[in-house]
Amino acid sequence: MFNRRQGQFPPPFQPGPGRRPFPGSQTPNRPNFLSQFSTPDGMPDFNKIAGTAQQMNKIISQVSPLISTFFKR
Repeated sequence: MFNRRQGQFPPPFQPGPGRRPFPGSQTPNRPNFLSQFSTPDGMPDFNKIAGTAQQMNKIISQVSPLISTFFKR
């Protein structure tokens, strides 16, 4: 099925020069999580926070019956 002889494996992943070994570290140009809920002047946007909380509540109320079928107590 594969064109490898038994016992031959690809070399382990090694990051190249100048690369970070763990992707996903925060870069300076990328906004953080809380900046998504701030106004352009840096103040918290309470309407956006409340709207997001309502959406999360709706999603949880729709998904929780499905999850509870897998995790019966």
